[in-house]
Amino acid sequence: MTTIQLYVQETPTLTFQRASLSLLGELLTVEVNKTFRLNEREELFQELENASVQLIQQGRELLESIGETEDFIDFAYVAYENPLSSPTLEQLLHFPFQQIQGILAEVFSEVADEVADKFFEELSNRLEESTDDELVMEAHLGEDELQLEVFLPRAFIETVPLRDLMTDYQGTLEEATRWFLEELM
Repeated sequence: MTTIQLYVQETPTLTFQRASLSLLGELLTVEVNKTFRLNEREELFQELENASVQLIQQGRELLESIGETEDFIDFAYVAYENPLSSPTLEQLLHFPFQQIQGILAEVFSEVADEVADKFFEELSNRLEESTDDELVMEAHLGEDELQLEVFLPRAFIETVPLRDLMTDYQGTLEEATRWFLEELM
């Protein structure tokens, strides 16, 4: 997972100082140092998104020059930190950065095969550890979904939207494991 740190100071004035991202041992930073009134949250949100987009673009260029597939997989998942504990930033982070989601969707599509393989392997391992029956299953990657087909001990098919893998990999893995175990028991 990639973490973007957004430095927003509340006192004495609401100031967006900078955004930073640590990637492959390098610290990428966008200096902003812009002050906002409390009623200028939309403007602050736009600046936060613009700085994050710049970092994501810089990070993508860095990965394309020296990154491995596993680095791209981690890069497809972004979290945001609020190191200065700004209440205003905390509220704004509840809203998605649409431009970031678009860029990350492109990155995710480049590594979808690897993410699907990793998901299938982790799910298979979890199921084999939790059941005594022989488990035979396959995965088929479609354009928008991962189809998981179980042949033994009982045949059934489940699909997982790739969007779910992109937005909440761990949660989707937990949910799929729970669902499959219920079906297998």
